[in-house]
Amino acid sequence: MTESAILDPKALELLRSLEQDSPGAMRQLVGLFVTDAPAQLKKIEAAYRLGDLEGVRQAAHFLRSGSMALGVTQLAVASHAVERLEWAQYGQVVAQQCMLQLRAELPHALNALLDELENVSPAG
Repeated sequence: MTESAILDPKALELLRSLEQDSPGAMRQLVGLFVTDAPAQLKKIEAAYRLGDLEGVRQAAHFLRSGSMALGVTQLAVASHAVERLEWAQYGQVVAQQCMLQLRAELPHALNALLDELENVSPAG
């Protein structure tokens, strides 16, 4: 999967504009996301194992919101699919597929964001 397929060009343009206006801001936002997103996935997985529907939804919503803000569209889509799971779907193939897709998208998203940071001049 190419970086251009992972990062939304419009969101990326906004991040670059923010970086121009406030040097270091993009690096800080991406850094926070790169640190927090794996923790959110762990929360989703733990809540899923416990059958905690609300816990899954909250963590998936948080991950989706951050993904959308940074333009990692496929991670946002995968997070939304997990967020929308119904209780009757837990343990079923559809839920397992949603969880697998979420796990697969996270490293792609993080790598694309980190690669993009390499194109940004250090603040200061």
